Amino acid sequence: MPILSGLDFGLSSSIILEENAQNSRKILAPPVAVVVLTDALTIFFAGLSAYFLAKKYVLGESGETHNTPSRPSTLGLTLGFLFIVLSTAHPFVQGRAGSSGYSTVSATILIYMLKCCISASMYAGNRGDWTEALNKSNAPISSVGRIQIPGLLAPALPGALLGSYDAMSFMALAKVDPITYNVVLRLRVVFIGLLWQFIFRRRVSMQQWTALILYSIASIARELGQLEDLGRTAIWPFVLLLLQTSIGCVATVVSEKVLKDLGMPTDIVNCWLYLWGLTTLLAFQVFAHGGIFSLWKELLCGEAWLKLAHDGYMIASILMMSVFGVVTAYFLREFSSITKEMCGAVVIVLTALIEWMFRFSDASLQGVLAVVASAIATLLFATHPLQAKASEDRLPDARPEAQREVELEEVNPQLRDS
Repeated sequence: MPILSGLDFGLSSSIILEENAQNSRKILAPPVAVVVLTDALTIFFAGLSAYFLAKKYVLGESGETHNTPSRPSTLGLTLGFLFIVLSTAHPFVQGRAGSSGYSTVSATILIYMLKCCISASMYAGNRGDWTEALNKSNAPISSVGRIQIPGLLAPALPGALLGSYDAMSFMALAKVDPITYNVVLRLRVVFIGLLWQFIFRRRVSMQQWTALILYSIASIARELGQLEDLGRTAIWPFVLLLLQTSIGCVATVVSEKVLKDLGMPTDIVNCWLYLWGLTTLLAFQVFAHGGIFSLWKELLCGEAWLKLAHDGYMIASILMMSVFGVVTAYFLREFSSITKEMCGAVVIVLTALIEWMFRFSDASLQGVLAVVASAIATLLFATHPLQAKASEDRLPDARPEAQREVELEEVNPQLRDS
């Protein structure tokens, strides 16, 4: 079961993908050349990763890493543990959800609502001052001409992108076969790495890139071992899938930037993020599914709630995904989008072990290779982690010196008098 969304994992996407995957197993097997190429790339990058590990531990060379890795805090360790546990557990719950026919769009809307409520409750539980929160939300963070942009609009872009990503997943998954969807989805790791470098102006080392690419290819190899259909996706659905994946990558990295740099309490930032995402999903439901009446029919009426009440796994999935979304936001604040994606390598290993040991699933060659490669990628990334604060891996500022001085004066007008 795949990791799907930007800031959290898509409930509806997982359910629809599971249904499509079960249908696809009855069609065709992937071409041998595709499987052989994927396995060869996995072995190559696994060997390269082993070379970097040998240089570090056998030869005592540190390569491109110049900073001593800082030990994560207790909060960081707790968030990492919760993130990996929820990542591993949710596919097994979601795979059984949807038996009563409850709308997956409505389930996604409920998840956003619950995430807003959880964030607000956490802020209130920490004795947060709502007056101060509203003042910070309304305080200008930048300006366009004479128009002051309040802080509550900063999460609008990532929030709307997250909602758009989930909304587009309904259209993409209805037209794209599972294997194409999974292959493109696994390549998002590389896209996020490139985008993260650009937005944070940080350099990802050769060892870190090797770990990212190895995990991406290992994920594809695992999907080839599980699914038996290499679909024939038309060009426009494929373009839609690429657009959806790009939106998810931008949403993830921009969300991290907002969570770290906005200067507002994390719970309040989360509230605005999820409210903007909820607004986008509600608009999608209204315009794509029959107007305002569709909200009543699919979300608010007694029949809809009755369907939900008869699907315990759907209820469990909604609750789990709501908690998961909040945990993911804190994880992004403490670590990074790249570290979040790399946790998927640990999830691959744990999920495969659970399937083989407790569900007695057959271990395919691609599955075993993916697990070994994911373990190597995890070890390599752990020995060359992204630093919370680093100066050596900063990308140079390509802007002219005069432009940087003007921007500094705009931030701090007192510099004009000095």
